[in-house]
Amino acid sequence: MNDIGHLQDTIICDVDNSASVTMAMDDIGMSSRKSRHASVRKAYVREGVRNRITAMRHVKGSDNTSDIFTKALTWSPFSQHRASLLGRESDDSHSSAKRTRFT
Repeated sequence: MNDIGHLQDTIICDVDNSASVTMAMDDIGMSSRKSRHASVRKAYVREGVRNRITAMRHVKGSDNTSDIFTKALTWSPFSQHRASLLGRESDDSHSSAKRTRFT
């Protein structure tokens, strides 16, 4: 986008896997046996980090909002992530309330 005159901010990627953050930001371990299969993708991400297009930031697994899209969550983490996406405070009042089961 910068090439055509549209300035853009660095895209921050929140990641709950600290090894991924390390591999994206560090040239060490490029040929590790465990990570060799991901070398092409890793090089692409590393180039984005090097060019300041993207930045990787480690977050705790419980704070990873993308879990709402990838995991079956219990009510408490679901409501926290939903509130985060909607820009609201978490409404966890339903966690202790009885739920009606419809059959």
